[in-house]
Amino acid sequence: MTRIPTPLSRFWMNRVSSDRNAVRPSDVDQLSLADGVTGRCTVLLAPPGAGKTVELRRLVESLGERARFITLGTYGDLHGKIMHALAELRPYAADGLLALDSMDESTLPTTQLADLIEDVVRDLPEGVRLVLACRTAAWLPGVNQVLHRALGDDVTVLDLIALTSHDVVTFADAFGVSGQAFLEAVTSARATPLTRHPKELEFLLDDYRAAGAVLPSTQRDLYDRAIDRLCKEQNPRRQAAGNAGEHRALRDGAGRLAVLSLFTTRKTFRLHEPDDGLSLSEDDYASLFPETPVPAPYPDVLGTALFEGSADSAMKFTHQTVAEYLAARHLSDLRLTKVQLDALLRVPGGLLAPQVQAVAAWLIALDPDRFGDLLDDDPAAFIGSQVELIDPDFRQSLLRRLLVLADDYSLDEAVHLDLSGLTYPGIEELVRPYLTDRDRSLDARYLALRIVSENQLVGLNDVLVGLAMSEDEPVVLRNAAGRRSLDLVPPRADTPLRALAGRADDLAEEDDELLGVGLFARLRSKTSPLELLRYLKKPANRS
Repeated sequence: MTRIPTPLSRFWMNRVSSDRNAVRPSDVDQLSLADGVTGRCTVLLAPPGAGKTVELRRLVESLGERARFITLGTYGDLHGKIMHALAELRPYAADGLLALDSMDESTLPTTQLADLIEDVVRDLPEGVRLVLACRTAAWLPGVNQVLHRALGDDVTVLDLIALTSHDVVTFADAFGVSGQAFLEAVTSARATPLTRHPKELEFLLDDYRAAGAVLPSTQRDLYDRAIDRLCKEQNPRRQAAGNAGEHRALRDGAGRLAVLSLFTTRKTFRLHEPDDGLSLSEDDYASLFPETPVPAPYPDVLGTALFEGSADSAMKFTHQTVAEYLAARHLSDLRLTKVQLDALLRVPGGLLAPQVQAVAAWLIALDPDRFGDLLDDDPAAFIGSQVELIDPDFRQSLLRRLLVLADDYSLDEAVHLDLSGLTYPGIEELVRPYLTDRDRSLDARYLALRIVSENQLVGLNDVLVGLAMSEDEPVVLRNAAGRRSLDLVPPRADTPLRALAGRADDLAEEDDELLGVGLFARLRSKTSPLELLRYLKKPANRS
């Protein structure tokens, strides 16, 4: 597996300051990590494989002795490690920074993790900044409450912005291929969603460089091909796998280790060293499913390019996303009963454990008929997992469940969900009633607006225009509908939205939002700047 050699400039978006009505982040919203990490505490959220750990390590390295990096996905005395790091940072005061990575991979129960973070905040030296990194879907409300209770408003939450087309071209050029040609191939293969994050982009570029390879268009195909390639790839510690049967055996062995790692929360594997109680061993590998034969020898599985060296002569998976896909494949192949699967995946109360949300999403992607009921309990987690659900029936089920929860004001953090790529035949019929029915909650109707704009449902643009023009609707909803309509379809000279600029004095609104919609509609439909001046007025709200 080739690593991309040139780091890109990545950007983050502040959740608090970002515009609720914006369809995509503007340049003003984009922050470098160094510019974003300025307050007492900063939380970094991103999907798996997006590059948050790489970004955080770069920041820590740039600060030298003034910063310390600790991953929470390891064993040992975490509290002692962190307190020691804080003591070392105390002399640096306002220049110091403590980075705690991989909160979603912590082996601590959630209550203990929240207690640990509470201790860290309490003992944080004056001026030293705290940075926490976690997967978006696994950010714990308990930890969030601890931070805000202790620090109030001095907690910033940053989301990592996905790679742009320009980033993809830069990546590919650094990889040794024509970036523009690669981007065109990606577009032709309808594989653009697979270029949003660096890890999947690496897989895609490896496929593109392979002689005669046809780019995959789904995540499942992408991971299958990447894992097969990693099983075959020459490794200094072993001979390359010789045939397809051996490749499959090595993949199945890696899947067995992935399941073992996931449900024991042990991330490393030892070959011959004595058992330290922290890593997994060959005995663990053999005893996981004693009724099934071992797929491939333990040393051979660890010798594939699916694994890399870790600390203390142990091995670990090259990336957590690879382990999660392998675990889901292996669980699917085992044909477990629903009772057995629920015992593995669910916490008391029936919800999916944060650490297994991506595995659950992969199970649905691999076999929707068997695993589809996992979707009902926590649909937002499946969007946050960034696993592509390609089955149309389950896209429908996912969106329907999200809208029902929003209608009941039960969908927390809905504004931060990525709702793109969920189209299916009939999606407009599902969404339309939420746009037009005033008995639906404001949360559900706003969510419906986002589904329309983020999935480019141009067939509903007239509904958005009608919503923006209706005097019976709340101003906040009219404004959101108008702005999203303008972004969805370029306005024509006869668009009704232009009239909002001419009725500014008749609109009962404090912030002139609808006037702004009307002015934008006129500007984008080729009204001259001189004519636009006729519609300007003194602001209703001077504050």
